[in-house]
Amino acid sequence: NSIIYFASKNCMNIDGLGDRTIEDCVEFNYLKNLSDIYKLTKEQLMTLPLTKEKKAAKLIKSIEDSKNNVELHKFLYSLGIPQVGESTAKVLANVFGSIEALSEANIEQLQSINDVGPKTAESITTFFTETNNIQTLNEFKSLGVWPEQVVVQEKTNEFAGLTFVVTGKLTESRSYYEQLIEDAGGKISG
Repeated sequence: NSIIYFASKNCMNIDGLGDRTIEDCVEFNYLKNLSDIYKLTKEQLMTLPLTKEKKAAKLIKSIEDSKNNVELHKFLYSLGIPQVGESTAKVLANVFGSIEALSEANIEQLQSINDVGPKTAESITTFFTETNNIQTLNEFKSLGVWPEQVVVQEKTNEFAGLTFVVTGKLTESRSYYEQLIEDAGGKISG
């Protein structure tokens, strides 16, 4: 399930690596952890049921494409850290700017951030101290699956404590306005 989550559209968005393909790869022992996705070969994929050469090549390309320009907040969200949803991952990415800086943060530093309570702070610090997680992150780094460092920008708190829903006909994309609101300290709701 963690591999399915990691590859999903809202996470690393690996097109073609759906539930069934992942289940087959696990069954064939091609996938044991998240980083194994980036070790898959076309030959391995072609041994899976209903997978021909063209589909295998397309999937390998999709996996490779997901390595390029990995966004820090999407990568954090993809890791499945308990208590860290999409909006919390964005906040953490903007505050810390890198996996390294986040992994060195202590509970007090984390709790000083809006949206990060005691359970979330504990969950994050625990995640970055567990041996399996450290090994997986090191594997990702060695395989070239590593998020770009984010330039930590000073944000205004003009909209602090306010929640917005962006609707209606807009002159720019919805994500454009959502980013402006988040940059001013506001929250986005569906």
